[in-house]
Amino acid sequence: MSTSHSLLPRTAGDNTVPQSDLTLQARTGICHLIGDPERYPLKLGGNQSAAAAGYAIFTALMGVVMTSERFGKSDVIDVDLHSVLTWINWKAIAFGSLGKELVREGDEAEWPVFKTRDGYAAMVFFEPQWETVCTLIGDTRLRDARLRTFEGRERYRGLYQGVISEWFATLTKL
Repeated sequence: MSTSHSLLPRTAGDNTVPQSDLTLQARTGICHLIGDPERYPLKLGGNQSAAAAGYAIFTALMGVVMTSERFGKSDVIDVDLHSVLTWINWKAIAFGSLGKELVREGDEAEWPVFKTRDGYAAMVFFEPQWETVCTLIGDTRLRDARLRTFEGRERYRGLYQGVISEWFATLTKL
């Protein structure tokens, strides 16, 4: 059993052109989804691309191990970051097949990007975590009855995003 990993698929042609996480997020359309539509696209923060590639490599390796143990043969796995990021951005492909474009929603996004003292950060949470968000930020305005449900937060987005924006403005991005 062996593994191969690269930034681009082996069939991508000239693989000598320098690539980076930023260029791959741009090539796969991920940057097109992040940030305010009135501003330049943004790269995902941190090492999310590398983490996703690591999960893909681990999953492929476990498949090879199981195949080897069960059938007595092993394979070579080939994982490239370009394909991983394309898979992450599957919704853009689905929208495109329907003749639609998936675009940045800015302040209308479910998880908008906020300005910090030294950059930008996003507040990503799910419905059951709203109470935790309220406790974390500690601003009583977030306890407004209109904001208790996803639908309420969608309708009164400006109310709660203003509070979150004020809170983020006091923080650094890390």
